[in-house]
Amino acid sequence: MDELNFQTPDVNGARPPLEHEGRHLRHTGNGKVYKITGFTWLGETDVWGFVARSIEDGDYAVPVTRPIEHLYGNRSNSLPRYDWLPGVVMS
Repeated sequence: MDELNFQTPDVNGARPPLEHEGRHLRHTGNGKVYKITGFTWLGETDVWGFVARSIEDGDYAVPVTRPIEHLYGNRSNSLPRYDWLPGVVMS
């Protein structure tokens, strides 16, 4: 890889969906609502990830990073991993 930027595809051909920054989503397992705060390169697996914080935990929420595929994928019980909440809340 010559240069890493947000247009660089990962090993799956995916690029970060920058338009989702600031969006809220609810995890269908733990029920927490997360706000997407950014995107990051996950170097160990060469895939893009998203960074989010639980809005219930306020300013002290620990950021979590998950692969981009989690935004659109299903959990082991076949339910979508996240429910997208309406509207876009900008960071």
